[in-house]
Amino acid sequence: MKKIISAAFIPFFFAACTATGPQQVPSAVTNQIQNSQKAFTYAPEGREEFVFGNVSPALQKYAYGDVCFKMPVSSVAVDCLMNRLPYEKYVGKRGFFTDKAAFEDLYDHVVREAILETGEVIYVVKSKKYQHVGDTFIPLEEHNKISSFKPVPIVKGAKTIITGYSNISRGKLNVSSQNGHGFSEAEIEAIRNIASKYPKHSARLADLLSTLSVKVDDFDKKTIISHLPYNNKETFVSIRLVINEDGKYTPFIVVHYQAEDWLFVQNYAISADGFRWDSPKLQFERDHTGGRIWEWSTTSLDDDKLSMLEKLATATSAKIRFHGQQYYNDYELTPVQKQELSALVEVVKILKG
Repeated sequence: MKKIISAAFIPFFFAACTATGPQQVPSAVTNQIQNSQKAFTYAPEGREEFVFGNVSPALQKYAYGDVCFKMPVSSVAVDCLMNRLPYEKYVGKRGFFTDKAAFEDLYDHVVREAILETGEVIYVVKSKKYQHVGDTFIPLEEHNKISSFKPVPIVKGAKTIITGYSNISRGKLNVSSQNGHGFSEAEIEAIRNIASKYPKHSARLADLLSTLSVKVDDFDKKTIISHLPYNNKETFVSIRLVINEDGKYTPFIVVHYQAEDWLFVQNYAISADGFRWDSPKLQFERDHTGGRIWEWSTTSLDDDKLSMLEKLATATSAKIRFHGQQYYNDYELTPVQKQELSALVEVVKILKG
């Protein structure tokens, strides 16, 4: 029996297989190689340079995939299929973009010709729509800033050390008090600004803030301090602090219930090692998606509630009971949630003075 290859498949097959690796620099492109006997000279001559950036171990097998071995003529998806450079061979290597016009396909990919210090020509793929495409090619100036970074305390006297830039989240700085969560430079600056307003407690305050979520709202010139989302994915009791540029702050208590079925929560009660506290009837907001529902209430945080949260955070048994229209549901805070709540309570107490 004869095997027949579909005619429609042939162009796609050859498009995917013709470019098997990066090309060597031809003298006509750069005029840097006078003849085939001379060694290649890497000479960007002021052109935009980049470096193959570090990637976390779990993702190294996917790097570096945002490349083409030849300039595409139709689209990146078709012409650059399976084009990839091995991480171990290229990490840390430099390259520069040539003056050749970029190629853009219908899917908002932008492809630019580049010459590597190895003497190879590649075509770097980026996207107008998705920032992660091509983000392993780090601008040289940014790479130098990352590689020259020296660990430093987040503020003077603090235990928390800014250890360096993240290999996972571009532009994020890692801190010794967190594992897997980094801060942008703006967020680090916000922590320092807040801590500086409380000189007697600046080191402790910075240490506490470095264990929490710190988000900068450039539009309203505010900083929002709250729990870390991955420690509070479903049900939780927490604090959210909104701090203005002038240092004035507004604290809130946030109570959040998540499940498969509606409870139509009307109020809640707290049990902390025998201590009991009941909320008044509250207005809970509600939403749902993908078979999950959530109900939540955000109210102002006064001294009475702060005292209650402090007891909850330090209790061996810390439970919240959500009272619905017909039923109730109990939830016990995890050790991590209690630790985080304790940090938030202490932050509020420092700010209160």
